Amino acid sequence: MKKDWYLLSIYCIDTIPIIAIYWNCLVSSNAHDVSYRLDNDTIIKAQCVGLGDGKTSAFSLRSDSLLQKLKSASMLRLAVVTTLEGRKTLTFDIRGFEQTVTALSSDCFD
Repeated sequence: MKKDWYLLSIYCIDTIPIIAIYWNCLVSSNAHDVSYRLDNDTIIKAQCVGLGDGKTSAFSLRSDSLLQKLKSASMLRLAVVTTLEGRKTLTFDIRGFEQTVTALSSDCFD
């Protein structure tokens, strides 16, 4: 049996922090919405761009305050409506993410 796998990336392009999610299924190679939630905070919709493979969504974190929330959060939940499989929700345990976010903050905002 083939096991599904997913990839969460966070990086900086110029001064803009980016989150990218590889969904391992066809989402869209065009603009689409992804909902996300940190711990039990309010659900936020983000306008994403689809990358060329149609399986990856990317959106910008245009706010340093969201990066700060990532430092103390323990869970990141993301949801998207896929082309063939309908709604897909992923949950990432991001405890210990603080060092990564601190380095990203200094790269993007300094």
